[in-house]
Amino acid sequence: MAVTRITSRNIQDYTIQIKDLHDLGVIAASGLNVDFYSGTIRDGISIVSVAPGSLLLADDATNYVEVSAAGVVSFNTTGFTTGRIPLAAVITATGAIVSVTDKRAWLATDQNTVVTPVENETPSGTINGVNAAFTLANNPDPDSSLRLSLNGLRMRAGAGNDYTLSGATITFETDQIPQTEDILLADYRY
Repeated sequence: MAVTRITSRNIQDYTIQIKDLHDLGVIAASGLNVDFYSGTIRDGISIVSVAPGSLLLADDATNYVEVSAAGVVSFNTTGFTTGRIPLAAVITATGAIVSVTDKRAWLATDQNTVVTPVENETPSGTINGVNAAFTLANNPDPDSSLRLSLNGLRMRAGAGNDYTLSGATITFETDQIPQTEDILLADYRY
């Protein structure tokens, strides 16, 4: 069976998660080596292609793998560098890679702010046909990034529609309150 690579050009309607992407993905190779896939980054108005490559990491440390605005992939052992795009945190011990944690994000809005996607979160609150208020783990930013579904149907935001949003609190209109056994899921950015 052939394996199909997924790149950022394949993303539509939040159907692909960051972990599914190969663009700038960091994977364990052998010993203390990691490989990274090629990809494209944008810094302001400049678009930079990043070539695939590999790095020899420091032993017995957490290695922070990142890419600069010039498209150079590097690592350090003190933390992610301001102005660079995080790719992965790689823990090494006794000459081997212990774990690779993906730190890529969907969108970097400026050099110091990273927007994080949330998918298939179940808002907290009792689904019982009476409770109208539910709470998300984070405040969607922007509010319009919230995609709320009830039993697989997308709900409409705004007064007079299905629900309103204030911070992390979702309040359903009386005729749209989730009933017992309903499934409520939220996708958003923060």
